[in-house]
Amino acid sequence: MGMAVLPRWLMADDLAAGRLETVLPDVMTIKAPLMAVYPSRKYLSAKVRTFIDFIAADPLMKQASEGPVAAIDATAAGARKGRKGGA
Repeated sequence: MGMAVLPRWLMADDLAAGRLETVLPDVMTIKAPLMAVYPSRKYLSAKVRTFIDFIAADPLMKQASEGPVAAIDATAAGARKGRKGGA
């Protein structure tokens, strides 16, 4: 049980399945662009170009630049909410 700040793409399946729960959604709004840095376009290898194209087209990679999310284990949160006598 605990809290973590992780990229959205890393937690997407667990959030959708209800295994994790977002906490403090308005506080965690840091956005960081995803960048590819390489020495020159003039002699760019096919491997590097393919990787850059993959990053630009992949929806999960686009979500990476949406910023991190703070999340907790949803089963633990549910157990806390269900206790008698308060939170």
